[in-house]
Amino acid sequence: MQQFPSGPDEIQVPWEQVPKYSLDALPDPPDDYMFLGRPYNSNWSKIRTPLLYQLRIFAKLFLWGFECGTDSKGAIHKSLAKLNYYMRPEYQFRTQDEMFDLSRDGGPRLLRYTIRPTPFPVSRHYPGLLTEDEMRQLGAEHYARPADAPADLDDKFIFQFLLPPHTPMTLPAIPQPPQLSQLVEGAQQSQAPEPQKYKYLNDFNPNPVREAIEKAMVNLCYKKLERHPHAPTMAPVGTRVAVSNNDLGIVQVGTHTTVSEVRLNPHTHKFDPAGFPFPYRGRGPVWADGSCAIDTVIVIGMLTQAGCTMIDRENGMEEKFTEIEKAYIQVTNMNWDAFDDKVSIELRHSFYNLLCDHIPDIKRGESVPPWVVWAESTRNFAQFQVKYFEEPKDACSMCERVETERIPVVGNCLNPYKQDGDNQGVEMSKLIERAWSLEPIHYSCGYCLEPKGPSRLRYVTELPLRLVVTAGSSFRVLGHTQNQKLVYRDADGNIQTAVYRWMGGVYYKNDHVRVFWNDSERGEFDMGNLRKYDGQDAGGVIIGNVSPYSREERVAPEWLQEGLPVAMYELVINPSQDMLHAAAETITEMSNLIAQDKPFLVQHYPWFPLVERKSPYLPLERILPDTGERYYEKALTPTPEVQQPQNTDMNEVLAEQLAEWRMQSGTDVLESLNAEMEQMDPGLLQRLAHSEPLFSSFNDDPNDLINHLEMWPEAAPPQEGGTTTFPNLPKTPTMPSAPGAPGASKSPYWNWINLSPNKNAKAGGFRSPGEKTVTVVNIRDDCRVGPSPYQLYKVPVKSIKAAMRRLSAAQLQSRSLPKKRSRLEELKDDEAGNKRTMRKSKR
Repeated sequence: MQQFPSGPDEIQVPWEQVPKYSLDALPDPPDDYMFLGRPYNSNWSKIRTPLLYQLRIFAKLFLWGFECGTDSKGAIHKSLAKLNYYMRPEYQFRTQDEMFDLSRDGGPRLLRYTIRPTPFPVSRHYPGLLTEDEMRQLGAEHYARPADAPADLDDKFIFQFLLPPHTPMTLPAIPQPPQLSQLVEGAQQSQAPEPQKYKYLNDFNPNPVREAIEKAMVNLCYKKLERHPHAPTMAPVGTRVAVSNNDLGIVQVGTHTTVSEVRLNPHTHKFDPAGFPFPYRGRGPVWADGSCAIDTVIVIGMLTQAGCTMIDRENGMEEKFTEIEKAYIQVTNMNWDAFDDKVSIELRHSFYNLLCDHIPDIKRGESVPPWVVWAESTRNFAQFQVKYFEEPKDACSMCERVETERIPVVGNCLNPYKQDGDNQGVEMSKLIERAWSLEPIHYSCGYCLEPKGPSRLRYVTELPLRLVVTAGSSFRVLGHTQNQKLVYRDADGNIQTAVYRWMGGVYYKNDHVRVFWNDSERGEFDMGNLRKYDGQDAGGVIIGNVSPYSREERVAPEWLQEGLPVAMYELVINPSQDMLHAAAETITEMSNLIAQDKPFLVQHYPWFPLVERKSPYLPLERILPDTGERYYEKALTPTPEVQQPQNTDMNEVLAEQLAEWRMQSGTDVLESLNAEMEQMDPGLLQRLAHSEPLFSSFNDDPNDLINHLEMWPEAAPPQEGGTTTFPNLPKTPTMPSAPGAPGASKSPYWNWINLSPNKNAKAGGFRSPGEKTVTVVNIRDDCRVGPSPYQLYKVPVKSIKAAMRRLSAAQLQSRSLPKKRSRLEELKDDEAGNKRTMRKSKR
């Protein structure tokens, strides 16, 4: 037996690469449990042996990787006793001599693998997950899975749990945390000799300091993906200016889940009181009426904060959001944790109905690919956009015409074209390389119609922070959960390489889709576990700690046999050299102040205080019902209810507003309807008139729409490789904005659709002139709409004409029709009025 050290500083242990396992998460052993001849409830602080310095050595060796008490003799004794109770019997200490054998391994992998929470199989001898080669060297061919192994634990984990506590695998070196000075030195390539390694005192753990510095640096790198202050808030925010006691009595009320775990059958993921406790990661909509494509897109929008990040809303981008995008932001920020199934279905259907009303090719009860819902809901969100320009390269091979103009492009996905053998298996890296090639891209010639016309080169001006890739039913995708590389040409023509890490996606199997997502956050130790969401399972919960299929292919192959509707990757951003130098200088300044015994908070350069938002900002228009809001205002003192008018004639209301539009915009309503009809896509008219679906399955390929040139933003898709945008489906026609109206949406006031139920009617399925009614959609002049905001109404033409005559007479009397004030103007006037009231009260 080796000579016993004189203190814990003489012992080197590996760097703990994963979060520590908390012993406090496990129940205490019974009071009569015997550890080395003494009951667990003994007064361990009064026991003479082992001595305190010996106990600290035991703690450093055997409590490696645990979060537990090590500050006193009694705390170490109790931690060792509790550890021994939960270790597998073959690893337990039975005598004090066994404890003095310092060659024994120590760490969470020696615990019973059946306990919950499940420990990670690491220890001093095996501080990280073993590779395939290392497992083979250790005899993996002789491994047999134990009968009591939990179904959710991979065989690789179980194999590492079963390794003996002695004879460790030979490690090349004890891994230690990287030092900030080493990072800066690597950037500078300094010739100075390496500084001596600092020796920490009193078992100081440097990991929390290292993590805090790294997190601060990484957060600066990903600042554009932080939540924008104008996005729907996840916490209560006060914006009201109080001018009386009544204002002080108005509070925000919200609901929050109390669930931390859900017990589910590990095979079916249905509720089971005796099932496996999966961590609760949130909740999405409950499935109904074939809504799984809508549900999954809502959930990945929640997980990516789509439309709510700094980059999504910078430079006034939120002004360009369409009604569908505004509604998508609203539906992804609803409080799904707090809804019962009925409310969940109603609120999801409100978004589903909106999609159906705006996009005629999306119909309730019919299959729609998830990429369609995603594309129409996120087209203007900058975090998913790749910005580049195409420079003319070679002339057309047939007519030899040469392009001369540089073409700017904003892409929102990578959509590779199919090649022979893709259905047998193709690596995701190959698909990305195919869709984004460094080689010249050929386009169809606009003059001679030669398919292999002029070619162009792509030059990237801005990479997407989140890269979206889609692969249709003709692909069997391999290796997609690994890190991916995007090789591109920057604006100066230099070849660059960007690395993207897998986040998750929407997956298809047997006419159903669900979400699989990486359960590790950015920068965390990636244990390979997944999150899973399926609106048909367990009330739509999002669960974590789902075991991967394998380390190389986390998602089971049956979910990848027929394409991959949506795969999401995040750009890996390194801190710049300027950031590293600034961090090093800051640490140096702190060290100098402390070395001079100066109080740091008094002597340092002060931090800037957080700027509080004093006045209310204008949120995005709420398109969907506000019953899904996380917080709502409530007066502590009840106020009398305002009686709402009853029996309103909707035809008269619509007629008045249509006529008012006519008077304000100078546009004849009925003539505008006919003009808009003529501009509609003939293919859409044909599909609507004959009820022909555009899609047949949830995994339809966007490349099936290549021949619909009107659906592609770049007008003509490339002839090879793949596209960088989703097709843009035809929309329900909408009236144009009034002159000077704010916003870029073409439907700020009302929508119309004038379809005929008779397939044989004139005008390709539309009502012929001379009809006595016009069919319109319910007007949304209030952003807080009811549960059915998209009811269709047939308004008599004579009512519209009568309303026009009334308004014309009023206009002659007043010379001008008062212009309707915007919500922003009303907010500003209210704020100005409040300030005047406060000034008067001070006098």
